[in-house]
Amino acid sequence: MFSFSGIQIFALSFKDQLHPVKRLKYKHWHLQKKKITGYTIIEIKTTSKAGKKYYLEINQNLDKNQKIFSEKKTWFHYQTGEMASYTEVDFRTGISITDRVKKDKIVTQVGKKDDQLEFSIQRERKLVPFETLALFLQKQLPELQKKRELTFTLYLPVIAIELKKKNFPLSFSKFEMAAHVIEESQKETPLGLKTSIQVMLKPTSFLINTMLPKEKTAFHFTFMTEPPYLLLAFEENQTRSILVTYDP
Repeated sequence: MFSFSGIQIFALSFKDQLHPVKRLKYKHWHLQKKKITGYTIIEIKTTSKAGKKYYLEINQNLDKNQKIFSEKKTWFHYQTGEMASYTEVDFRTGISITDRVKKDKIVTQVGKKDDQLEFSIQRERKLVPFETLALFLQKQLPELQKKRELTFTLYLPVIAIELKKKNFPLSFSKFEMAAHVIEESQKETPLGLKTSIQVMLKPTSFLINTMLPKEKTAFHFTFMTEPPYLLLAFEENQTRSILVTYDP
């Protein structure tokens, strides 16, 4: 068992990474089809709820006609930057997902009309929920630049949902990931020509790599290596999301 303070420091506390941002816009480029398939718009602001102050990250996914089809909201405690809760709604399917972070566990609820599913997973010192993965890597950039690699435990709620339905152990939804620096280079960004670092993530387990589709477990992230350490690009499967607008 690890202390609660240890959990906060390693995985879910992002005080230094969270700053109000009016608008980040990414275009989704399909690598094989060579066309734009959609967009993501992100806003980070401070707000209050039930007398407490929070950072709120609002993430909206849009189709190629820029119509919103899903929305994600992540709440972080203002003083510590620790993740408090997460909600996701897909307006096409009506499916909603809610994560509540407690002292020793993460409680997930999935709903679709009258169907409700709830399960929980124990928190661990190196456990990183997928919805905070970009912030986590951003936080670890100095270590990645120095050591060139990092291991941690990734938790994928979407996989957990399928496992629960099929009566498989929820432990299969969390597995060790290795992050490796691929390259550092100069890239054009909304802030001009900047030095960037590209990081590749993949499971360390041969079994996981065999069992799960690559598009659900293999990712590429590209960050700017100086403040504000923007996420410049994210790649999974055949889609590369590229930052096109930064409005602080």
